[in-house]
Amino acid sequence: MVETVFIFLLLSLLFVLLECSSHQVNMTYNGVGMASIKGTGLSGYVQRSRVAVRQNSASSRSTSDAVNTADYVSPLEAARSAQENLILANLLAQHDRLRELKLRVLEHKELRVGQGADLDTVNGECQLMGESLLVQFREEKAVAEREQHTKVKARDAQAFADAFAVESAGSAFDRSKKEEEKASREVARRAAAEQKLLDRAKKIRLE
Repeated sequence: MVETVFIFLLLSLLFVLLECSSHQVNMTYNGVGMASIKGTGLSGYVQRSRVAVRQNSASSRSTSDAVNTADYVSPLEAARSAQENLILANLLAQHDRLRELKLRVLEHKELRVGQGADLDTVNGECQLMGESLLVQFREEKAVAEREQHTKVKARDAQAFADAFAVESAGSAFDRSKKEEEKASREVARRAAAEQKLLDRAKKIRLE
């Protein structure tokens, strides 16, 4: 009796195994997975992938970090911006100076024409005056460029001194004093050049 039951169970198990092998087992989750786990070393349990969730959370963290560092400006960009602003400021100052000189020539022409002077004589005076003012402008531009170069060198030297803790007593006072003396000499030179130009214009007028 026991042998009969054992044989029956063995036959039933063999039948089940044959039935499973005849049909392909579909081990998938939402259409994604292995058609069969045989030979894959997997247990057949399909776990939901959370890669996209981790990527989204990482991207959200990077976005928040970017927002927090939006106000950060690197020292290199700051120095570059300062240099560009300085160049633009110098160009604007030169443009304003040229307009001022041209305006002076026009004012002189209107004054001479109003006095009844000959138009050809006035045009000659204006041409001479414009050329002299242009030479003066170029000299002023060269002086300004030299001063700017000196300032840049002084700033670099000061940065080097600060980096290596180098102290020079009274150096800042000496630099400021030299700058004041240079500015006063430039004002005196400009006044002398203008006076010389006026004297030449008067001489031409008398001729």
